Amino acid sequence: MEVLVDAVNGDGSADGRSFREAPEVDGVIDLPRSEIAFRVGEKVRARITVAFEHDLSAIAVGAKTAVSA
Repeated sequence: MEVLVDAVNGDGSADGRSFREAPEVDGVIDLPRSEIAFRVGEKVRARITVAFEHDLSAIAVGAKTAVSA
C-alpha cells in the first residue's frame, strides 16, 4: 500500500495515510522507525501489520517517492 507521510515523530517513526483516509478526520497509519528515513510529503510503500478500530500499523517495505505538485 502506498502511504503519504504526514508527520515525522522525534523517535524516527511517522504518521501517514493512504488515499482512503482524509487528513484530520480519519485514522492514521503508524509507521515505526526503520532504515528508511521518513520525510513529510513523501510516499512510501508499506505493508499493513495490525488493524485497530480507527488506525492501522504498517512497516515500510519499499522506496519512497516525492509527491509532485
